[in-house]
Amino acid sequence: MLTFKYETLYQSADDPNRKFLVDRVRFYISNFNFIDQNGIAAGSNDSIQFQSDLKSFYVEDNFALVDRDIFSGSTIKNFIAPGVYDKIEFSIGLESEIRAVDPSSVPTTHALSIADDSLMYETTEYLSSLVIFRPDDARGTDSTIIMIKEPTYFSKDLINPVEFIEGLNVTVQIQIDYNIWFENINIFTDSKAEIESQMVENLPNAFEIVDIILE
Repeated sequence: MLTFKYETLYQSADDPNRKFLVDRVRFYISNFNFIDQNGIAAGSNDSIQFQSDLKSFYVEDNFALVDRDIFSGSTIKNFIAPGVYDKIEFSIGLESEIRAVDPSSVPTTHALSIADDSLMYETTEYLSSLVIFRPDDARGTDSTIIMIKEPTYFSKDLINPVEFIEGLNVTVQIQIDYNIWFENINIFTDSKAEIESQMVENLPNAFEIVDIILE
């Protein structure tokens, strides 16, 4: 599903004679860091202020909203830790403190803004990931909505370590194989809880680092 599209029939891994359609796959990436050869993490020097019911706080401005049709790209700007890095780590989703942010405190141009998109905000908190799919069933069935709240984590050793100098902007190109999201899942018989659990387990394996661009 590297050429993944919405409203397109895909074969079920468990039964090639049954097919399903995906209406939406949307998720956040956050906490993007390079790890040096001593295991020390480094990211961006940019920060942003958020407000929750409990407090106002600053965090590293390191968020991207990813969707097949809508991608809010993110560049790590003002990279402040020169050195040699041989690993990349990031969260697929949002930590609990960020999920509790008041959306009204988020700038409208930010990846966490829900001004024009409320799909990623459920009642009182942000979601980490959202997947909506439905069987291609002649009898007609409702869509299954999987709302994942907790983040999962991606970690990848780089084949070729990269060396950064202070002040660089860094863009990382990531390839996502959406087929892996649905591995070992029977969407026709598994419960929503079973689907969510297996999907969370699958997520880190769906990402590949394609290129690292230094500017």
